[in-house]
Amino acid sequence: MTIASTFTYDHAKVREAASHMILYHEYPFMKMEHVLFNKFMRTATPYWQKISRTITKNDYVSTYGIQKKKLKALMKNVNRISIITDLWKSGQKIQYMVITAHFVDDDWQLQKRVLNFCNVPPPHTGVIIVDALHKCLVEWGINNKVAIITVGNVLYNDVALRALKENLAMMKKLP
Repeated sequence: MTIASTFTYDHAKVREAASHMILYHEYPFMKMEHVLFNKFMRTATPYWQKISRTITKNDYVSTYGIQKKKLKALMKNVNRISIITDLWKSGQKIQYMVITAHFVDDDWQLQKRVLNFCNVPPPHTGVIIVDALHKCLVEWGINNKVAIITVGNVLYNDVALRALKENLAMMKKLP
């Protein structure tokens, strides 16, 4: 018996795999409509069915939601989480903040996960930075698990961290 005789095309599995590919590599949704990609896929299997960018986006949002729930469940058992934030400007002059969590899981494996990647328009003040950071910590349910926060060496980060510390202390969320 050959692989070809046992092959069955499962479009739902293909869409799920495509969604993971788009999420992992940060490809644009229109990648699935690219002429050469579709030619490649038709060569790989005659059963290939095109996937539109609209379907790709919907699948992507669904996959992201599932992965976010899994990560929240993983971090629920973690006592201490270290956070790193960084601000940078894209080639299109859009300014972003990335928030990354580092923690040790139940199997004693070091984990590194990007929690948030958000547009933070100027001016960058301590209030704006702490607001974005605090919203992220609350959204992920880890505002009472932060052990360390590492930030860049700019004045507004000093203000932001002081404000965050006061906020967490007032809410009795500091470990």
